[in-house]
Amino acid sequence: MGFAELPKEILQIILNYAIIVRGLRRGMRLRLVCKRFAAETIDTLFTYRSLDDLYAQRCGPYYPMAIPPFTRTYLEYRVHNTEDDSDRCPILSYFRIIIRDVMKENANLEYNYCVRLLCGIIAAGGKYEIYQLFRLTPDFRTPLSGAKYMEYDQLVNALFIAAVVTNTTPIIERQIALFKEKKWGYLLARNIETFDRLAVRYANQDTMRLLLSSGDPTGIDEARRNNMFVEAAAQGNLPLVQWIHDFRWSAESWDFRNRKKRYETNLVFKQALKTPSLEVWDYLVEKRQEYKLQTSMSHDTQTQRLTNCAMQGGEMAMMEHLLELGADKNGNDNSSYSAELRGRTPLLEACKYGDEDAIKLLVTRGADTSSAVVIAAAEGHTHLVQYLLGQGADPSGGLSRAAEKGYMDIVRILLDAGVDAGETDGRPKYPGLPPVRPSPVPIACAIGLEHVEMVRLLRERGARVDGYPGQECLRVANEDELESMLILLREWGVFEEEPVFSLA
Repeated sequence: MGFAELPKEILQIILNYAIIVRGLRRGMRLRLVCKRFAAETIDTLFTYRSLDDLYAQRCGPYYPMAIPPFTRTYLEYRVHNTEDDSDRCPILSYFRIIIRDVMKENANLEYNYCVRLLCGIIAAGGKYEIYQLFRLTPDFRTPLSGAKYMEYDQLVNALFIAAVVTNTTPIIERQIALFKEKKWGYLLARNIETFDRLAVRYANQDTMRLLLSSGDPTGIDEARRNNMFVEAAAQGNLPLVQWIHDFRWSAESWDFRNRKKRYETNLVFKQALKTPSLEVWDYLVEKRQEYKLQTSMSHDTQTQRLTNCAMQGGEMAMMEHLLELGADKNGNDNSSYSAELRGRTPLLEACKYGDEDAIKLLVTRGADTSSAVVIAAAEGHTHLVQYLLGQGADPSGGLSRAAEKGYMDIVRILLDAGVDAGETDGRPKYPGLPPVRPSPVPIACAIGLEHVEMVRLLRERGARVDGYPGQECLRVANEDELESMLILLREWGVFEEEPVFSLA
């Protein structure tokens, strides 16, 4: 799909988003004739392929790509645009059939809400989840009609997920019954990593009863019950945690007599303690005491829970409680089981998500502020950058991150704080952050954005345009054909270096 073929509705969505992010003046100019803007737009609109057959060949966990902010809006546009060539876009056709089937069996569901909900879930799940929901095998690339598509495992899962999040119980009941007749080789939606999280968030009690029992009027699907118990705790939903725990409760429902079952249940209650809610925590501790499970917690486990809590945007009461229990404020633990948290500290996670209360709590407790400004600057949290600088945090490395994203206010704050305008980000492996693009040199980043005001400010504050910084500026401007930036660099006397030839 070429740039000129983009629908005007999509350009309008991009323009609206650009104005919000860049401001009115810069958003309106948007470099529509610039090669870089065209490339950015085409790359960002990979969502065009998310509902087309060719996308199935290119997506998956080995093709990481960020989800653009307007993905949900764009997917909604594709679903509503009935002039789309469905013969060429079978996944789009399947998606419409799924929506139609859900609407047909749920009288309480409104069409636009259903489309918005499902498109939002796809966009929030990321590229890999789109792949999982709508993957196709090479054997069927032609549109299917009616219920024929239900014969295929992949699309059965997609319909099942849509029915769960919209609480369309007739479809759930029918598909569970079909599964029990051995129509498919694996439990519905068990292979989708985020399914339990979605169910806990959207399912009502009628839907939850069906899921937790797999259609058996008296039974319990223990594996699904355990997973949803942990997910409900992770979301801090105390009423749901209690409801799942008590679902068809009996002396055997949480079996602590069988040695294997006791180990599994103990593990479930331990995983659930990753909750960001103190109310849920207290409830779980009470149950652990009731079931005579181990109630003490190692220093390493307390510290891991603190980091998890910061990552989940946990309650201040929960974080304070963990600190009182002895959790390390800097996230240091010696556990071999915390590889997923390696390099992550509670403070850095709070900076990433802009959790001001958590940051102030940790700083007042004496947490190490190294790299905190870098993370806050990269995420555009201006007020947090100011606060951290006021607390004496080291700003090194933050300027490149702010320039990379075009955060002019943060660039000015860092320069006023005494940061060298020519500083380069020589440490690309900050926790959770990729290397700076298109260059570790701040002024080159500003040139890549064609941010004239930022370029001039950095130059006025002493940014060099000779030697390596100058060549980086030229490289970025040439690669993206930024004529205005090349003109400005030439005004400053920056030219391509002449090659040096040797007669030897």
